[in-house]
Amino acid sequence: MSEIAYAYYIPSLKPIFVADYLKESFAMHLNVKVKNSLNLFLCRFSGEVSECALKIADNFSETCFIVDLKGKGATFLIAASQNQFCQIISFAENLESSKLLILIKEQIGLSNNSQFKIGANSWNGSSPVIMGILNITPDSFFDGGKHFEKTDYITIAEDLISSGAEILDIGGESTRPGSQSVSVEEELRRVLPAVEQIRSRFSIPISVDTTKPEVAEVVLSKGADMINDTSGLLHENEMIEVLKRYDASYCLMHTQGVPESMQDSPEYQDVISEVYQFFQMKLKKLSSSGIDRSKICIDPGIGFGKTFEHNLALQRMLPAFRNLGCLILLGTSNKSFIGTALDRDVGKRLFGSLATQLSGWRNGANIFRVHDVLETNDVLKMGSLLL
Repeated sequence: MSEIAYAYYIPSLKPIFVADYLKESFAMHLNVKVKNSLNLFLCRFSGEVSECALKIADNFSETCFIVDLKGKGATFLIAASQNQFCQIISFAENLESSKLLILIKEQIGLSNNSQFKIGANSWNGSSPVIMGILNITPDSFFDGGKHFEKTDYITIAEDLISSGAEILDIGGESTRPGSQSVSVEEELRRVLPAVEQIRSRFSIPISVDTTKPEVAEVVLSKGADMINDTSGLLHENEMIEVLKRYDASYCLMHTQGVPESMQDSPEYQDVISEVYQFFQMKLKKLSSSGIDRSKICIDPGIGFGKTFEHNLALQRMLPAFRNLGCLILLGTSNKSFIGTALDRDVGKRLFGSLATQLSGWRNGANIFRVHDVLETNDVLKMGSLLL
């Protein structure tokens, strides 16, 4: 039976990116001598592939592939130039019946016309949005607890806003690899003064970085507008009820494991497809529970249960997530994969961070969660004029 589990389409990828992805995920070797960009279409069947897919693969053997996933169904892939893609579609149109052809056309026709709303604020992805980080923890991987036990959060917020932040993200629990969870009471002790002070002075949207529905309940009642949940909606029903009660915005992030152990040995058969399917499943749950899709953004979770290679693949293949109906939040700022790539300690990763954010903007990311607000704002403003 040829039931389709999910599918996605990514236009205009560099051939080397497609080749690396196919080699890593499917042990396939692609000729990368071609200079033109490639379009990638992937369709995962829960059982056998359809007759249409078999006929297409048979007639276009250099650009269309079928991969057996050993009891997990099969994958149908197209990796082709724009002209080749048009030829494949023309061929498929002459076949008697094809749900696959309809799906391919639907995926191609989708565009990133999503929007993200926080209270009275709304963004459509036409320009980058900077989310400034305010960590109130003693063990932040970046600032080492610089803002822990501070009492004046107004001055910190003023600096972030004047530097270009359009959203503030306040966190009271470190999520760096190896960190341990804190109690609800301790997390609230850390973040509530910041939420209350900043809301009393500024109208800027406030996001709180928490995985706990109990913390989300309190901070939303005190003026926060959004929950940035790094658990991947772990506490599904409880968090959804809180979001509905306060009509709050939400960032759905992919993760594998918990911060204490997530980097021990993360494994994926195909990181892009698995993250994509996670978003499909969780977004369906949120939508069916009454959460407005325009109040959700998605974060692929760079560094959260991912190896160096997984992080690079997600960064390169961000366009895979553009048609899910949500703006994409990218959180790469000063993370360890940048240090690995450049052999730089955490205090010397600014330029590497800026490169990931500029690449992210070009590849479809819309919201950028960053420590270095002024520098990121300048780079993305200039980049949006040139790219």
